[in-house]
Amino acid sequence: MTVQRDFTLHATVLKSVPLRYSKGADPTSDRPAHVRAGSSLTWFGDRLLTG
Repeated sequence: MTVQRDFTLHATVLKSVPLRYSKGADPTSDRPAHVRAGSSLTWFGDRLLTG
């Protein structure tokens, strides 16, 4: 498989949602109430893309 970046493609953020843990912060595991990092998945035609 050969991968090639396509600079003609672009992404548009349609919605931004804060991610928070349902049980809130947990100082014993160094976890704040908010999610520190996340990734994304989206459908592009019949392909699933990750980001």
